[in-house]
Amino acid sequence: MSKSFQNVVRAALVEGYESPLVFVERTTHSRLELIEKRLDAHFETQVGTCFEASCNGSRRRTLLGEEDPVRLAKALGLKITLEAHEPPVLQHTATKTLQIFSRFLKEKYRSVAQQFPELRHWQLSVEFWHRQTSVHDAEGIEKLGGEQSASAFVRYLNEQNQPVLLATHELGEGVLFKKLRDGRWIEKTLALRLRPHTRSEAPREKLPVVFSENAVAKLCEHFLADFHADRVLLGRSFLNRSHLPLPLKFSVLESPIEGDWDHEGNPRRAVTLLDRGQPRALFANSEHATLLEIPRSGHGRRAHYRSLPNIGFWSPEIIGHAASDNLLTRHPKTVLVEDLEWDGETLSITESFLVRDGQIGESLVPFFSPWAPMELLSRFECFSRRTKAHIRREAGSPWVTQIRTPAALAGDLDLFGVPR
Repeated sequence: MSKSFQNVVRAALVEGYESPLVFVERTTHSRLELIEKRLDAHFETQVGTCFEASCNGSRRRTLLGEEDPVRLAKALGLKITLEAHEPPVLQHTATKTLQIFSRFLKEKYRSVAQQFPELRHWQLSVEFWHRQTSVHDAEGIEKLGGEQSASAFVRYLNEQNQPVLLATHELGEGVLFKKLRDGRWIEKTLALRLRPHTRSEAPREKLPVVFSENAVAKLCEHFLADFHADRVLLGRSFLNRSHLPLPLKFSVLESPIEGDWDHEGNPRRAVTLLDRGQPRALFANSEHATLLEIPRSGHGRRAHYRSLPNIGFWSPEIIGHAASDNLLTRHPKTVLVEDLEWDGETLSITESFLVRDGQIGESLVPFFSPWAPMELLSRFECFSRRTKAHIRREAGSPWVTQIRTPAALAGDLDLFGVPR
């Protein structure tokens, strides 16, 4: 198959196409959904080919809803003869894995229904994505890449009859299964949402605040988005208006899987984005790397084969400059922020606790804070030695990213006060 697509690329060059490229995608999507004791299974596959090249001063794209070099050559009008081929073998979630999850979901549904009788019109589901990609261009190398993810969802109606969606994502079925079974993610998450009467009001005073690995990752998602080359080019990044060095006590690295390629055929290479407050690189696809005259960083990504290559990070890591074994024991009284949400304008602290003498105490009522992500990141003083991976997946797409972060300690901070 690889040789046939390379023949298509070579024939396109002979016909006068410039920089021809063939992108091939093979994606499978499996979903198990449990609604009122009825288990439904859904399976989807997506196989497609995209040909891109310049011709007579314009860019040409040809899309094919299958992986067939013979039909692609015919659609392009290329004068070559190719042998017929067998359809590709798709990487599905194993049948045994689906059977294990099916039994587990039924057992979990019963136990959760007994533990939380107040749940109304609720459902439980898991999803698995497997994606294989290959790029063929004039270099004559089959450039392979792959993504996979496993997700769990809980949906229900709250007291105001509004739909609530809870989700968690991992990079594999085994990790997700362990999180649901041993980590009891469903029960812990529902307990926080459905039993708010056990919570206390958050203190309105300056206190040291520890942000969990998950909270730090969510703050960094928005921070890292401003390292996208297109945002810098349009003047929409904080980097366009910041004084250097940035007042940040951490570095940002990305170390991809060796030998992997992005969706434009560029190698995914190790990149240092931030070091000692100085931006060192940007996330860039081929187009924006050319416009800014910077190296291609291997961050050209496609949501599916029909999409144009966009910019997206894969697996950046936050590395603190000062580390501690236990951030919670550094002060007699601390606030621990486990989870938060930022919608671009408002920061919502959705899960937090009061900590006394290193012991996690009462849960705090969710509240809004006037702080923005960049303002909080600049207040981080110390970081945990342990790091965790935060997985994020675009809805309805195999596009998955991972941010590995430590927990972080900010000095005396009034989360209700206006930043100065």
